[in-house]
Amino acid sequence: MNTIKQGIVMAVSVFIFSALFSNFMDGRIDWLLSFSVASGFLLGSVLMYLWQRDGKKQRM
Repeated sequence: MNTIKQGIVMAVSVFIFSALFSNFMDGRIDWLLSFSVASGFLLGSVLMYLWQRDGKKQRM
């Protein structure tokens, strides 16, 4: 599985976990927190993909 697909899977699972955790702690879902955590994982996976792609270009 490539980096982008892994990032999407991680972001979705972290979004679900964050929503369930905030529901457990406060009794309500904090959507802003869940979206911000998931978008952080997506941004990290895109940056990792670009970093790996740049490294492959330099080796060629």
